[in-house]
Amino acid sequence: MNTVKKKSSLPLFLFIIAVLAFVYVFPRILISAWGPSDPWTCYLYQYGFGALTFAIGIFLILKTGSCKLGRGNDTFWFKWIIVGFFLFAITHAVWILLALYMPVKGGI
Repeated sequence: MNTVKKKSSLPLFLFIIAVLAFVYVFPRILISAWGPSDPWTCYLYQYGFGALTFAIGIFLILKTGSCKLGRGNDTFWFKWIIVGFFLFAITHAVWILLALYMPVKGGI
């Protein structure tokens, strides 16, 4: 009977510590750099944590073999997931820029 060697849980522990440190430090850096009322603070907060969550999800998808690049349509959809994240972030950034710099005439 073959015995399974237990992998060290140290890399997982270090990864969890790094994520928790990012969660603690990142908002404080944003607020100290731009202030709490700046629209870019909210944008960077949202997409900073979104990028972290997205990267962990992509890592898990590739690590578990749910998406194998080169198999069927997996490569196509993987590319669209990546492009979709950045397309949505860019569209949101353009929306913020338009809201800040394009005046709207109200009270027609």
